[in-house]
Amino acid sequence: MLFSLKTLASVTLLLASSGHAQTVFKGISNYSASAIDTTSVLTPYVVNNFPVLDMSSKDLRCRSNDYDNDKTTQFNVQAGSVISLWWEKDSKSLVSTTNTAIAPLGPCTVYMAGYESSGEGPQWFNVYKNGYVRGNWCSQTINNKNGGRLDVRIPFDIIEGMYLLRAEIIDLTNSGKSNWEDYTQGPAFFVNCVKVFVYSDGAVVPSGDYIPGIYTMDDPSFYGNFTESPSEEYVVPGPSEYFPITQIAL
Repeated sequence: MLFSLKTLASVTLLLASSGHAQTVFKGISNYSASAIDTTSVLTPYVVNNFPVLDMSSKDLRCRSNDYDNDKTTQFNVQAGSVISLWWEKDSKSLVSTTNTAIAPLGPCTVYMAGYESSGEGPQWFNVYKNGYVRGNWCSQTINNKNGGRLDVRIPFDIIEGMYLLRAEIIDLTNSGKSNWEDYTQGPAFFVNCVKVFVYSDGAVVPSGDYIPGIYTMDDPSFYGNFTESPSEEYVVPGPSEYFPITQIAL
């Protein structure tokens, strides 16, 4: 497994604060559909809601190395269509990084990469990011307003093929802390990947970035009391969203 001994040690330190309900990734569906597919989700390490605490770790890609599991099915989607990503509340949390009823608390992002790459190399392009809007963090909107759902449009012009779709919520509850050396402070990344096949007439291969590599410890979006004093001026960390010029925004 790729997670480090430091990360495991930090989890042990956080066990004492467990017990709050966490936001756990469940699966994917067509837009707002009730039939949620869970078989296309890559099997994560340890437990469903185990966060990545080291932004330099390869675990930041998918929190899994289970890219070749025959039991992982593909979810078929048409380019340009809207898909729904689903989270649920789990009271049996291994790690709780907040004092709120629902963790994590912060922005969310969605990335895609060619499946055959297994996430290696500059493959990852952003297709969605949302921070603090209309008095709610993206994680709050998912849980409190959308019933656990995040809607994302697949770019209409990308080339047809199999992709990793990476869903992430970033917990900023401890971002005001200054000591990150033991990974028990600072942001926590709740990451999951889904295997999707995109049907498309497009030919675009968006330029991508490395994961790890999209985040740095000196990024001001990771330092501050964002959950205590949130602002709509908050800038979601990471590369800009890939957005075809003629695509309709959600």
